[in-house]
Amino acid sequence: MASPLEIQLDQADKIEIPHALGCRWSPQGMAEELAGQPLKNFIIISKGQEKQRYDFIIDSHYMLGQFDKLIKAWILRGYPVETI
Repeated sequence: MASPLEIQLDQADKIEIPHALGCRWSPQGMAEELAGQPLKNFIIISKGQEKQRYDFIIDSHYMLGQFDKLIKAWILRGYPVETI
């Protein structure tokens, strides 16, 4: 099993997330999977000239809601979140 990844968001200049995230079990997510176009959920963390992209899968509507709460918490804490 992979070890957990720790990202220092308080040191980020910018945190970019897609405007719309998707769940693989939604009708749209399943249609895209079947068409050979898997969902693209990711976060891009920028610090100076360096950018790091983290791709991930949201496997349920519950987790999609939890991720939305997390993004809102980041915004309330003043992290530089932008939608792209």
